[in-house]
Amino acid sequence: MVYFLFFIVFFRIAFIHPLLSFCYIVGLAGAGVSLTQHGNSRLLLKSFNSKYIFFLLFILLYSLIVDLCTMNLFNNLNSSFSVRTITIILGSILSAYFIVCFFNVNSKCFLYKIIKWVFILQLFFWLATFFSPSFKSFIYYINGMSGSSNLNDFNALVRGFGYSTEINYTTPILMVVLCIFYIRNIKLSFVTVLTQIINSNLASIGLILSFMLSKVNFLIKLLSITLFFLFILVLGAEFFPRFYDEFVNGDGLRTINILLESHLTITNTYLYEHIFGSFRYLFHGSDVYRSDIGWIILYNYGGIAFTFLVVGYFVNLICLSFKSKRERLLFFILFLILNTKGLVLGVNSFVFILHVFLFSNVLIREKVRS
Repeated sequence: MVYFLFFIVFFRIAFIHPLLSFCYIVGLAGAGVSLTQHGNSRLLLKSFNSKYIFFLLFILLYSLIVDLCTMNLFNNLNSSFSVRTITIILGSILSAYFIVCFFNVNSKCFLYKIIKWVFILQLFFWLATFFSPSFKSFIYYINGMSGSSNLNDFNALVRGFGYSTEINYTTPILMVVLCIFYIRNIKLSFVTVLTQIINSNLASIGLILSFMLSKVNFLIKLLSITLFFLFILVLGAEFFPRFYDEFVNGDGLRTINILLESHLTITNTYLYEHIFGSFRYLFHGSDVYRSDIGWIILYNYGGIAFTFLVVGYFVNLICLSFKSKRERLLFFILFLILNTKGLVLGVNSFVFILHVFLFSNVLIREKVRS
């Protein structure tokens, strides 16, 4: 059961519509466990410090005030930051809490075993959707993603394989990082890297980051990365057309140039708008302007103040989740990358896995003390 629940939350499996994600059901179970079992509720509170509560509470209050003032809370729930924050609590925080506490994930070995088998299952879905376009269409339909660009003629056979609503964003790079940095299974890591680079070019950054920050011998790191990119150079045109076109045929800056040219929009004009934001929602079609860059979305919405709250929340969460400097640096860089690729403040595998590590490490410390 724990493998199944981890799979549906990490990959944010939904039914008919992306907002109807099963992770919310798991989150409700987590809320029920925290309310009915005193020991587990104490464990939940013990996992957080005052900074965590401060940042999360003020993100919620700030966004609630803005959403009420702009009437966005009533007119467009999909882009409401206050609703987004509440769904994070339910879909990522409480779901992670339920999985870790209810199934007593109190050892790194058990946690890594869960991640390993969940990823193996995802790779089977990847293969099924890669070799069967009709099955891919079916998976997208039941996930509520039948309108996805991954089903367009120019993408159908080259990207978006697997069973996840986060298939173009957080899951490819996280699968690579978790496999290389934690699981350390050579075969699984190799297959994961190959398959996820097809889904997202960000997976290649995950490969480099994981190797550079791991404790593997430097020469082995250099040799492995060199061999991998030689493999891409020789066979990339046939097996990795998007990656090959971006980094071999192109200068590797095409995506960055698109982001800079089309998504770098600042609507803040006056000083107070730069500090507190112009309260504009540059995503989900809520404004005449649109941006995919998380930093731009945050800055236009809530200015320096709201951006500071979000950064503070994630920095504190990363520090709570990990004691190792390498791990903290790794996930902080991932945070910077993912919030440039999209808006990381949401229900996604990045927020979920951080809380999984947080709650699991608390259980491990409790186990050692007892």
